[in-house]
Amino acid sequence: PFVISMFILVLALDKYGITAALGGFLAQPTTVGGTVASFGVSSFFAANIVNNIPMSVLYSSVVGSMEAGALTTAALFSPALYATVIGSNLGAFFTPTGALAGIMFFWVLKKETALDAVNQGSSKPIGSWFHPLGKWVYCPLCVVALVAGAILGGIG
Repeated sequence: PFVISMFILVLALDKYGITAALGGFLAQPTTVGGTVASFGVSSFFAANIVNNIPMSVLYSSVVGSMEAGALTTAALFSPALYATVIGSNLGAFFTPTGALAGIMFFWVLKKETALDAVNQGSSKPIGSWFHPLGKWVYCPLCVVALVAGAILGGIG
C-alpha cells in the first residue's frame, strides 16, 4: 500500500504540473556542474525527507518531464539523471533516515550477525574478510562507479 500510494501521489503531482515545475527549477543551472549539484544535492536531501524509494519515484517523473524541456541535450540530461541516482543512493546509504537497509548490513548489524546471514544455507562459509571488504571497499567503489558514470556520461 505504501509504494502504491507514492505512485498515486506522484501521478497527481505530475497531472497538476508540480513535477514539471520542480524540474524547471532544478534545471536552472546551464552548466554540467551546476546541473549535477542541483539534482544531486536536492535528491540527497529529498531521500532523507521522504525515504529514497518515494524520492526515486518522484524524481523519475521530475527528470522525465525535463526531456521535453531544458534538459533535452545529452550534455545536461545525463548528468541530471546520474546526479539524481547518486544523490538518492548517498542519501540512502550515509544517513539513517534515507534507507535503513542500505546501512544496516555493514554498519548496524554486528559482524557475526551479518556473516551468519551471508553464510546461511552455504556449504562453504565466507570468511571473516567479507565484512570489512564490503564495508570499506565495496560500498566506496559503488560511489566511485556512480560518480564516474555521471562524469563520463554513462556506465557500460
